[in-house]
Amino acid sequence: SIFSQTLIRGPYLQQSTAHSIIIHWQTADSCDSKVTGGDQFGTITFTVVDSAKTTEHVLKIDNLNADTKYFYNIGTLQQYFYIPQTNHYFYTHPYTGLHDHYRFWVIGDAGMGNNNQRMVRDAFMYYNAGERLNGWIWLGDNAYYSGLASEYQSNVFSNNTYENIMKNLVIWAAPGNHDYGQNPNNSIPAWLSIFDYPQNGEAGGLASGTEKYFSWDYGNRSEER
Repeated sequence: SIFSQTLIRGPYLQQSTAHSIIIHWQTADSCDSKVTGGDQFGTITFTVVDSAKTTEHVLKIDNLNADTKYFYNIGTLQQYFYIPQTNHYFYTHPYTGLHDHYRFWVIGDAGMGNNNQRMVRDAFMYYNAGERLNGWIWLGDNAYYSGLASEYQSNVFSNNTYENIMKNLVIWAAPGNHDYGQNPNNSIPAWLSIFDYPQNGEAGGLASGTEKYFSWDYGNRSEER
């Protein structure tokens, strides 16, 4: 990494569609944002920039081809955080309605940040044997015990848990009671600022008007969380 000491979280993939995706990361200090990439490693066919200085970087890449693998890199307007990495990639969705073989990894009650979590991860990866995954569904209680930003950071975004998988596999996470701090009246749980979910049908399905309930289409499947 060139100056990754300022990179706190990510990059991780959000709200993918057949023609777009969101890449999210967090820095220790406020700075501007840039994502570049292309459908061949080392090439640049898209560039997205945001000159606003922030610690939460959320950039949407549009006008992509469906069912295509893209490599990407992140940084500021002046400098990348990384030299090009082959594990920084994403796949766009197939066209809506396309029947095919789709494979999703589904986990629940996972975010303990302990070796059991790592062993389950490794066992699934061994079982999957490198087959392409079309998405990653989290069923809730994703960061114990209270769904705090610090618990998400330590239990899923660092410490050899999920940080490397998130760089190339899109997360769709439903919250559980622990993600609300075991308080159903918690109106601003940490996960609302960590994840970027469709509110207005941006990824297909029904518009809900809130990230707390969302849906998306993948091929001939429609998912709701």
